[in-house]
Amino acid sequence: LKDGLPRPPSDVAHDLDPAIERLILRCLERDPQLRPASALQAAAALPGGDPLAAALAAGETPSPEMVAAFGGRGVVSVRTGSLLLGSALVLLAAVAILPGPEMLLRVVPLERPPEFLSGVAQELISRFVPSARSGSAAFGFVTDRAYLAYRAEHDRSPGCWKGLGQARPGPIRFWYRWSPAALVASDPDGEVTETDPAQVEPGMMSVSLDPRGRLLSFRVLPDPAAPGGRAAGPDWGPLFAAAGLQPERFRPAAPQRVPHSFADARFAWESSSPSSGEPSRVEAASLSGRPVAFDLQFPWSSREEPAKPIAWTLGDLAYLVVVLIAWIGGIVLARRNWRLKRGDRRGAFRVGISLLAAALASWVLRADHTSDVASEWELAKRAMGSALFWAITVWIVYLALEPLVRARWPGILISWNRLLARDFRDPLVGRDVLIGALTAIGLRLVLRGEYLVPLLFRRPPTAPAAIGVWSLAKTPYEAGLLAGDLRTALIEGLGTLVLLLLFRMVLRNRWVADGLLVLALSFILLLWDEPFAIYWPLAIGRTILWIALLTRVGLLSFATGLFFWYALLSPINLDASNFYVGRSVATILVLAAIAVWSFVTAVGGRAALAGETRAAVPA
Repeated sequence: LKDGLPRPPSDVAHDLDPAIERLILRCLERDPQLRPASALQAAAALPGGDPLAAALAAGETPSPEMVAAFGGRGVVSVRTGSLLLGSALVLLAAVAILPGPEMLLRVVPLERPPEFLSGVAQELISRFVPSARSGSAAFGFVTDRAYLAYRAEHDRSPGCWKGLGQARPGPIRFWYRWSPAALVASDPDGEVTETDPAQVEPGMMSVSLDPRGRLLSFRVLPDPAAPGGRAAGPDWGPLFAAAGLQPERFRPAAPQRVPHSFADARFAWESSSPSSGEPSRVEAASLSGRPVAFDLQFPWSSREEPAKPIAWTLGDLAYLVVVLIAWIGGIVLARRNWRLKRGDRRGAFRVGISLLAAALASWVLRADHTSDVASEWELAKRAMGSALFWAITVWIVYLALEPLVRARWPGILISWNRLLARDFRDPLVGRDVLIGALTAIGLRLVLRGEYLVPLLFRRPPTAPAAIGVWSLAKTPYEAGLLAGDLRTALIEGLGTLVLLLLFRMVLRNRWVADGLLVLALSFILLLWDEPFAIYWPLAIGRTILWIALLTRVGLLSFATGLFFWYALLSPINLDASNFYVGRSVATILVLAAIAVWSFVTAVGGRAALAGETRAAVPA
């Protein structure tokens, strides 16, 4: 030993190859995690010892272990790692702090928490339906897309979205639903929405409020067994008061809208002197003297729900195509690779299990669970079926196509295979995670600038994206979102790799294949439709960066980038006036913690970090 460390072999053998000396010192590291993980990895570090290159030159498919051993340790210097980490943290802070006009939740303040708004709805229901004591309730926020479309049509100026946060009732509504029976959604995720399940069971009630708690609509589906008979018209004053309206400003009018449920009397009022933010009409209905409907009508209320954006349709189509390819061709190739023992069975199993765990965790934290055992069992069956479907799909795809990628571009899988081998402290794993995180955070800021580009051409940008509005009502929902983001990152990461492989195998020309893949994926990454001539070229630019991340750095970096990308699309707003600021801080801290962990891992661990720091301090 020399100064408590192994003596360098070159002190004895002066003509020793430096590469061999470095390998010997690595094998003598005190921390077992810093030593070569296998004899294959040690052999790859020897001069001329590149079994991966030899296997590729011979036309053979290298094993997953051989791929993982290739590329050396990949240790990043503390200086380079600090630059990457510092850039990631600065950009992450910029995403959270800088104004975000591209996201609806960054321009519309939500000061009232869902607990307060649900209390307002419960009080309103108990006043008019005293029998509504015990039952099932659900609530949440929703985007009024009809309002956004109406505003876009009637104001084409570049500043058409200014003042969106002060508008009444505005583009965001709060909904509350109550049912005497369990509310069970038909969606596999188990999330009750404003329309799922349908309001068809007798006794169901729904209330819609603006973000400040003012009534927008009140609806009751009467019990058919309730006693009938005509009765005097109900006192509508409390409902006008709950809506923040003065009855004297409205005059009676002929009803124009059929109520959503049976009623024996209909009422309507028109505003005598409409003011900004005030409804033009109020439509109501009653049954046996009790209110069953009270709806505020605005100029956009009669509009049909806008059609789904083309990007959503193309995204659904892309998912369908990839899944069909996976099941039709994947089973044949997976069976062949299984017989020839080419498939990475361990890797496929671990990827499938990880996706299954993430999907089930997301369901547990996001679903609207119920105390009714039969209903909860139905929810669980649907959730497990969906999770198993995607886990098996990914397992088949991985067994079928991973060997083809490994035989052609093994560099894409080096850090990925090391992570699947549970080498969580491998510096190359940390480096690629850090690069993926930095790329995604940077692209998130690029997206913000992209949204404002139409202003340079004196054209209004499209409406701010309503992403994340539906996720604000539940406290553990943020953790469920992160689990869902992990599931999505695995599915889309492997799906993109499948498309890359297919395009390159069919077209034979790498540049043509990658170019067509970029064009195809750019429609999916097109978050806004208008002005299409401006937004589509910008989406192509973002897609090029994503494909470069996959092909130049690797699958692990690409999947990490997808996870950060979707996590940063969740509600993040550090304005203390918003009720979800705590959740925003938690999300930022989780992402920052991942970046710090990847930095420490990339530089070789805490011991290496401390050693380099001491070496930089003069004696």
